[in-house]
Amino acid sequence: MTVSPARFLKITGIIILIIGVIISVGAYWLTLRIEEKLNAALQEAGLQVKQANISLLRRSIELQVIEYVPPDSSDAYPHTLSLQFFSIEGVHVLRLIRKHDLIIDRIVLDEGLLGYNKNFRLPRDSASTQKKSDINIDRLQIKSLLIKNVQAGMFDDSVKVNSATVHDLHLRDLVVYFKPDTSYSIGEVTATLDHLISAQKESLHTFSISSITYNSREKVLSLEQFRVTPRHTKSDFARIARIQTTRLDVDIPNVLVEGIELDRLLHDNVLRVKRVTIPGPVIHAYRDKRYPFVRDWIMPLPIEGIRRLPFTVDIDSILIQQADIAYEEFSDKGLPQSGTITFNKLNASFAGLNTALKNPAALDFCTLAAECKVMNNGSLQATFKMPLNSQTNYQASGSVRNMQLNSLNPSLGNLTRIEIADGTLNELFFNFSYNDDRSTGEVLINYKDLRLGALKKDKTHEPNKILSAAINAIVKSNKDKSMEQAKRTGEIDIERDKKRFVFQYWWRSLLDGLQSTFLSSGKKKKAGNKPS
Repeated sequence: MTVSPARFLKITGIIILIIGVIISVGAYWLTLRIEEKLNAALQEAGLQVKQANISLLRRSIELQVIEYVPPDSSDAYPHTLSLQFFSIEGVHVLRLIRKHDLIIDRIVLDEGLLGYNKNFRLPRDSASTQKKSDINIDRLQIKSLLIKNVQAGMFDDSVKVNSATVHDLHLRDLVVYFKPDTSYSIGEVTATLDHLISAQKESLHTFSISSITYNSREKVLSLEQFRVTPRHTKSDFARIARIQTTRLDVDIPNVLVEGIELDRLLHDNVLRVKRVTIPGPVIHAYRDKRYPFVRDWIMPLPIEGIRRLPFTVDIDSILIQQADIAYEEFSDKGLPQSGTITFNKLNASFAGLNTALKNPAALDFCTLAAECKVMNNGSLQATFKMPLNSQTNYQASGSVRNMQLNSLNPSLGNLTRIEIADGTLNELFFNFSYNDDRSTGEVLINYKDLRLGALKKDKTHEPNKILSAAINAIVKSNKDKSMEQAKRTGEIDIERDKKRFVFQYWWRSLLDGLQSTFLSSGKKKKAGNKPS
């Protein structure tokens, strides 16, 4: 018996309809079962969800208004988590079943709050820790991960010590390998983080960054408004610390890092950067030396200190532009007032920093070159050559020119009770070599009309006429080019105080040479071993 086309189409339509109904009912039933299991898993993890939507067609899960409610705990400050929207799209189920390879096309997290309390510990369930998952994953691939407007904070009980807002973070092709060892790779990253703040309970400073942006394709990292802010006034800072320590007040408008290769840092443990630019930083450092100096460890010289980082460094250049730096000190030997020295409109370049070299040669140096005004007056130029070979000495050379010496009085008078009534520094040249033990070199000076004044130890800067006369009788008022060079040359020869930073080593070396030329009529050899 033949079947008419109309009847055939009718039967086919009914069959398709029945199959569609079966598939729809099955999909509905399967969706309910998945939702039940998902809700049970979320509740077991302490997560409450207002609405959960599952689409088998899109292979997606959407969760809305998620709150973390930790299990019963005696801790008053648990972790916190709230999220307005979370979705997973394009889960490749068959690939997971067949090859233990979990591939997800897209994950989105939007509008959330994350709080982590470093003192909170979840109660341990020995039975749950021994339970093995039914899902075995060898590899995880997320093609696109997007996090928007998530505020994160780390707490020390009730005190927030670190915080930031993930404004926009987009990772592409994130791959995690779990066997044989856990490793990962990232195809591309763009990120913007806002309002980063670190204020540890025990810290004397607060650190903040207004914004960080990063683009892995362009290899550019940018920081906006980096600040280090002291948490106490000058009078309270050292009193609260109870030791001699530096109070820092730092304001850096922006930092631009170009040619940064984060993949090398992740995989090869090498921080590779082409150029770092820091325009217009303002730095004020204050130290109160009336308190005890307590440091029971050795401060390494710069390159050795950098080598102690958990990664090697390869940076072509660091450029600092138009910096204003002030160092203020309250001396235990001067007047009851602080003294300040400033370095104005400082431009500096740091080139060739590379601790990734396995066998650096004796002539492999990274070089710091700087120029600035001292006390908005004399011109300072300096070059510091820092060896990448640990057997080679560090080198420093430079000059100070055209300086009215009484401009140093805001620092000199309060710290030493010696002021400069008059005098002009035409030129000062320094050249010294140093290592971890000793610094040796020379200072050549050219000045005229120098007249010093000693001060009584009070608040009024009253001159001590007898001591002033004695000092001026010893120190020559003129040491210019009319005097032979040997009599204008002072020798540097000091031992290093290994518990101090290298800046103090530089200053003491220069001061030793100045004392040598001021208080002697010519260059004299000093006892002691020189750097080899």
